[in-house]
Amino acid sequence: MIISHKFRFIFIKTAKTAGTSIEVFLSPLCGERDVFTPFSEPEAGHLPRNYTGRFNLAADLSQKWNFFVEKKHLSATWPIREVLSQYLKSVRYYHHIPAWQVRNRVARETWQQYFKFCLERNPYDKVLSAWSWYNHKTGCISSLNEYLDTCERWMDSRDHAVGMWPYNYPNYVDPKTHDLLVDRIIQYDKLKEDLPQILEQLKIPVDLANFPNAKAGVRSERGYRTQYNHDQRRRVFELFKAEFEMHGYDF
Repeated sequence: MIISHKFRFIFIKTAKTAGTSIEVFLSPLCGERDVFTPFSEPEAGHLPRNYTGRFNLAADLSQKWNFFVEKKHLSATWPIREVLSQYLKSVRYYHHIPAWQVRNRVARETWQQYFKFCLERNPYDKVLSAWSWYNHKTGCISSLNEYLDTCERWMDSRDHAVGMWPYNYPNYVDPKTHDLLVDRIIQYDKLKEDLPQILEQLKIPVDLANFPNAKAGVRSERGYRTQYNHDQRRRVFELFKAEFEMHGYDF
């Protein structure tokens, strides 16, 4: 996640959408006072900074408590424990923090005045990317069906490793109203066309010829349409139904 006071924008990081590459690319261009949250593993060229500090604990806990009441089981207390841990450790901003939480923790004027954007990707495509990343990170050799089984458990409890479950919808909408909280969502397959427009709008002087691909090489680049059977397509649609409906994705 990035909050750039120098260029007056907030970048909400979503999973499996080239967000890491964008953060690495923009890190040396942004200011010393700007906020960059750390990755789970360091990346060359990326400098985490200014992400610590206290925040309004009550606002976060109120939302997390609503989730616990809705789910009515013990595993749903995990988000509450997470917020308390962040508060005690003074972790104000963190990797993959959702937009509603940034809104709670940043100055009101900053939220209202800065340009906010994120990226999204067709779920059929990003699930394959996340499945490969999951196997790479855990050392598992899980089948796609086994990975989807895991995703269905994560969907219910949200007790999962961030980035391995690429359901991004909660990252850019209000959890109560489902209103969109960002000014623009760049589609992954239009990244090369749309990102330069936003950078030009923000007056960020860059040469996109040097744009990195920070997690390249984990997944073979075969088209996703050949890798699903009918039941797997159905399961992905059910898991990501809100994203399909918002963005109009198809197979």
